[in-house]
Amino acid sequence: MNPKESSSPHRTWLIAEDDPGIAALLLKYCSVLGITPLMFSDGSEVLDYLATPLKADDPIPDFALLDVFMPRVDGNEACRAIRKHQTLGNIPIMLMTAFKMSRSEKARVLAETGADGLLPKPLPPLRMLAEMIESAIVQHEEEHGAPHGSISLLRRAPIQFTGWQGVIAQYRPRLNLPVSAVPITLLEGNTPLVRVPRLAAAIAPRSHDFSLWLKVEGSNPTGSFKDRGMTVAITAAVHEGAKAVICASTGNTAASAAAYAARAGLRCVVIVPEGKIAQGKLAGALAYGAQVIAIRGSFDEGLALVQQASSTMPITLVNSINPYRIEGQKTAAFEIVDALGDAPDWLCLPVGNAGNITSYWRGFSEYDLSAEATQRPRLLGVQAAGAAPIVLGQIVEHPETVATAIRIGNPARWQEAVDAIRESDGHIMAVDDAAILEAWHMVAKIEGVFVEPASAAGIAGLQQRIAEGTFDPTGQRVVCVVTGHGLKDPDMVLADAEEPKPIPPTFDALAAALKLG
Repeated sequence: MNPKESSSPHRTWLIAEDDPGIAALLLKYCSVLGITPLMFSDGSEVLDYLATPLKADDPIPDFALLDVFMPRVDGNEACRAIRKHQTLGNIPIMLMTAFKMSRSEKARVLAETGADGLLPKPLPPLRMLAEMIESAIVQHEEEHGAPHGSISLLRRAPIQFTGWQGVIAQYRPRLNLPVSAVPITLLEGNTPLVRVPRLAAAIAPRSHDFSLWLKVEGSNPTGSFKDRGMTVAITAAVHEGAKAVICASTGNTAASAAAYAARAGLRCVVIVPEGKIAQGKLAGALAYGAQVIAIRGSFDEGLALVQQASSTMPITLVNSINPYRIEGQKTAAFEIVDALGDAPDWLCLPVGNAGNITSYWRGFSEYDLSAEATQRPRLLGVQAAGAAPIVLGQIVEHPETVATAIRIGNPARWQEAVDAIRESDGHIMAVDDAAILEAWHMVAKIEGVFVEPASAAGIAGLQQRIAEGTFDPTGQRVVCVVTGHGLKDPDMVLADAEEPKPIPPTFDALAAALKLG
């Protein structure tokens, strides 16, 4: 590929940095700037890259950012090799150094290497860094002409500085994700933690000093908590060279996988149980362009199918048995501690495939170990009575419940959920559909939070334990996770509600309908 044919001016940077923390920061900066990084951990890797002929479809770096004193091979040598490279010889180069240099020493390094400038380490804030890089690029263009016929960074497009850049950018040092993986994000996470005192009073009218909070995960881009894990899973899939992804789903995973696959330009295939997926979730998967295949069977049978497909075909599995999903979903626990200042006393949440309860426990445990929290919460996991294999201690062959998101008879993370409950000194229980629907109505009408029925299972379980006297909420700080937005599963609302009766467009008719006197 002729470098002058590049259609993405200053969109691909070659970066060499051996410090994991600085490398993570640079990746975050690249995400904000819309840059695709080619990340190397030392100068030797840069030399190996330069020694391999570029293929026609390889990204052509048009800017290089190198550590000056890297292990094994000095960054100066890597810089000189770039300057001699047939294709990349004319690109702007900045060198990073943590060493203080006099003006004459800086001039000597720049003269020896052919670099365009030096950056201090630790790195400055993004805006200052962008200005310093821009200055070097502009100077290089004035002296040598624009590489690849491109234009400089800030004159190409304004930089968008926003506060939240998604869970990977926010928590990358805590995620087991390759340092050079470029985030595929829809700016998921940072969901509301809403205090609900009226709901607390309704379910525990005789308790005092009981603070109840809802972690409203329906505020994620596709309307459910699944986006946290999916951003990490799809990011890893793209990094590993995947061209297609597959999942089995009762709905939320399907919509999330389809959206993030679309964001990454991947093909997405979702397997759903025929007639057992809410229309709002199916609509999402279809809108995002996924190939939806319905099977005459359960979710558990669908999961077995996609596992077989991913092991025999070039397609990546993105269900919660994918470890990257758990890595992403644990960030919700980080957010709760960041918001409250510590972990709550109890965390209550629905349990279906058991990936979420596994993730939360991992997140709280990691924050506890790193002293970001002083405690770990006790966990209350709640299953629907018609789909309660963990409570029953046996697989449910034909699970049935109105809570479609947790209609699962053989959870993939069964043992991890049992371990989390045991380690937290928590409790696993089942509630019937009537209790789930009561809690579902209550949280919407009392607090204005509209969730899908499965999301209310954690609230229903908490309410049942309080009512039966097995849990005293006095003095307790409790968080209930509501996992999906109500519009994901609107069928129950519409089936239960009376169709509005039209009235004439007159004030008298309105007054009569209002019955306000």
